Amino acid sequence: MWHMTVFLPPHLTDEQKKKGVISCSAGNHAQGVALSATRQGIKSYICIPSIAPLSKIEATRGYGGEVIIVDGTFDDAQAKAYELQKERDLTYVAPFDDEYVLSGQGTIGLEILEQLPDVRDGNKILTWKICLKTKTYLKTKIIGTSQ
Repeated sequence: MWHMTVFLPPHLTDEQKKKGVISCSAGNHAQGVALSATRQGIKSYICIPSIAPLSKIEATRGYGGEVIIVDGTFDDAQAKAYELQKERDLTYVAPFDDEYVLSGQGTIGLEILEQLPDVRDGNKILTWKICLKTKTYLKTKIIGTSQ
């Protein structure tokens, strides 16, 4: 979460910053967007599915995000975020397919290499992001396998 916050808003225009950002998440992404936006004086709206843990909802509010609870699943929350994006002319920050978010999440690889060189991660998407960002900064050969 903290890694992506460094990369979140640099691509936003002053006009977009004035209007605010919107996203959807059931957890960490919500908190990262809220924290990053709040630190930069940008209003954030986060659509969170009603099935999300209360601790994630409260943390997002604590970081300054305006939480919008949506009945249902992540897909329902995402649909609501798209709806509000259009209605309010907000900038949508995707939880997993935004180049700035990917860049931020990918920096985890650098920390892992520094702190835990022998660690292995079973999450394929996170592993891919880590490898992609690590390859950008280091002379690294990536060999991928899938089970």
